[in-house]
Amino acid sequence: MKYDLESELRLDPRIRTILARWPQVPQSSVTNREELLVEAVSPTGTAALRAEAEFMDQFNNEEVAPSTGLSFATREVTSSPDGNVIKLQIIRPDNDVRLACVYYIHDGGMTSLSC
Repeated sequence: MKYDLESELRLDPRIRTILARWPQVPQSSVTNREELLVEAVSPTGTAALRAEAEFMDQFNNEEVAPSTGLSFATREVTSSPDGNVIKLQIIRPDNDVRLACVYYIHDGGMTSLSC
């Protein structure tokens, strides 16, 4: 069964718009971390990162991702026991209504781009 992104009502419509336009990129196969790093800094790898950043930049506007009625905050949390500092971006309606929390966690893509 094919996943139908358009009928997924649990997603923020702004995220759904971005995911629907995300280009399919062929994945290479590497056997270890060193090969992956060499590939990442190659001309092809850096071009792919640049293209991905350009793709993401087209959604950084009020038409696609309106901010009206939202408040934004960045908080730093120190994990325990290792002491890593984790930045959390909190986006919520610009009011004091108590709401359920939707928690998105990402597995590392933001190491090459920015939230």
